Amino acid sequence: MKQFTAFTLFILLSIQAWAQDTIPFRGVFVSRIEQELNTQEEVKDFVDYMNRHDLNSVMVYGASGRSTNSQEAARIFKNRVSQLKPEVTWVAVSQSENDLIRAEGFYDPFDAFMLECEWWVKWFPTYRAFKRKVEHIQLIKPEMDVWLYIGWLKNRIRKAEKQAEHLVNYADVICIHDYEEIPSHDFIQERLELIGKAAEKAGKKVKIVILFSAEKKFSSNALIQNKYLDVYTNVIYGSQRVNAEASWLSFIDFHGFSVFSYNRRHQ
Repeated sequence: MKQFTAFTLFILLSIQAWAQDTIPFRGVFVSRIEQELNTQEEVKDFVDYMNRHDLNSVMVYGASGRSTNSQEAARIFKNRVSQLKPEVTWVAVSQSENDLIRAEGFYDPFDAFMLECEWWVKWFPTYRAFKRKVEHIQLIKPEMDVWLYIGWLKNRIRKAEKQAEHLVNYADVICIHDYEEIPSHDFIQERLELIGKAAEKAGKKVKIVILFSAEKKFSSNALIQNKYLDVYTNVIYGSQRVNAEASWLSFIDFHGFSVFSYNRRHQ
C-alpha cells in the first residue's frame, strides 16, 4: 500500500472503526460450488475465511436454472453456510435474467439478483440488449433488488452520461470494479462521477459497491498484505477527499465492497 502521513493514518483508522459498524455489504464471490465447496469441511474453511476478513455477504455464481445439479449444490452450500453463519446477505449472480424464470422459486431465498452482462467488451449483447434484460428483471421479480455490474461506460461523453442515467434509474445497487495492483480512487473516478451526476440529476441516492480482484494479475498482493477493509477505506477516503466540493458526492452511498473471488484468490 502507499505510505501515509500520521494524520492520514489517523483518518484511515477512524474510518475503519466506523466502517466495521456501518458498511452494510462486505462480500466475496464464489463459483464452482459443485467442485470446490460441496463438503462440510470445505464450507467450514469458507466460513473461517469470511470471519477472518470480517465479511458478511456472499455473491454466488452458477446457481442458474440451466443445471439442476448446480442449483442443488448452491442450495446445499447456502444452507450449510447459514448454519455456521446465520446473518449473511446472499446475492445471486448471472449473465441472463432468464435464469430467474428457469429457476422459479430457487432465487426466492436470495436477497438480490446481480446481472453481470459485459456489454462493453464484446459486440453482443449490445447496451440496448442489456437495457432490455434489466427491464425484464423488473417485470419478472419486481420485489427483488436489482444489482448491476458495470465495467466501462461509452468513451463519448454524451453516450456515457445517458448510460449512467439509465443505470441509476434501473439499479438498486451499482457495482464498479477497481481492478489494479493497488486499488485506488483514481481508477473509479470517471465512472463514479458520471453516476454521481446522474443520481444528482434524478434526485436519487444510489448505492455503490466497489469490486476488488484477488487474482495475481490484479490486487492479490494488496489483499494479502492488508486487511480487505483497509483496502476499501483507502479507496473511499481518497474519493471523498478528491470530491469533497462536488455536489454529486452527496448522492453516492458507498454501500461496501466485494472480492472476486474465493475460488480464484491469489491465482
